[in-house]
Amino acid sequence: MTAGAISVVVPTTGRVDALVRCLDALAAGSVLPDETVVVDQSGVGAIARVVDERGALLPGLRRIAVDRRGLSAARNAGALASEQSILAFTDDDCVPDARWVGGLATAFEERPELAAVTGPMLPLLAADPVLVPVSSRSSRERREFAGRALPWEVGTGGNTTVRRAWLDRVGGFDERLGVGTPGQAGEDLDLFRRVLQAGGRIVYEPDAVCRHEQKTPADRRARRASYGLGAGAALGLWLREGDPRALPALARWVSLRARMAVRGSATDELRVLGGTVRGLAYGLRLSSWA
Repeated sequence: MTAGAISVVVPTTGRVDALVRCLDALAAGSVLPDETVVVDQSGVGAIARVVDERGALLPGLRRIAVDRRGLSAARNAGALASEQSILAFTDDDCVPDARWVGGLATAFEERPELAAVTGPMLPLLAADPVLVPVSSRSSRERREFAGRALPWEVGTGGNTTVRRAWLDRVGGFDERLGVGTPGQAGEDLDLFRRVLQAGGRIVYEPDAVCRHEQKTPADRRARRASYGLGAGAALGLWLREGDPRALPALARWVSLRARMAVRGSATDELRVLGGTVRGLAYGLRLSSWA
């Protein structure tokens, strides 16, 4: 059974084994997406073969090749190439749960007014004990966000589903942010902020689960800095716009990282805050994006 209105967009930079795992998980779902678009930024021929081999398993599966670099550019290209009214974004190193697409479809059917739905990002079980989680979001509490909600409380980009009408309304993902750009991350925070500011409502649905590939401790350390840089860049853009909510949001971000440093790894949180400072400088330099 297909969901009928959902396109899944999966950017890839050539991680063939990870993409195979992601597509096979989608194909094993209790409800299939109506369409799956693999956005290939790799130039690796193996990606085309993976997509061709799985065409019989996933309805509407196809690959588009794009030259523009960066995760935001890939997501925008996938949205433009998709034909359905609901756009579900995940990454090639993520594994959607069997109920993911069905849960998303139900959420939008029951709440036609929703702009977007997010959900948990849990660590994918790993055979190598050295690997550690890097992008966990484990809350089992259903929450609804609107208006002045803080964007980092809303969800994560690898498990974000948006109505096309709302994505078009806010202008898509900012291509100066995200992996593969000087902004390094923060494209999801920026999108959530713009949707909320435009009056959209977003629900965090605990049953819409994706799992993220675990990484080495060194990779986790690097990602903490890039995560902070992306958040700082998004906050810098907000400050540059002169929104009166920007400074209170920045203060709450710094307070959050300080509390997390007390409860957990101070070293990791210092990396996040160091990245935030660099990101603020980057975001404040950027001109208005169209």
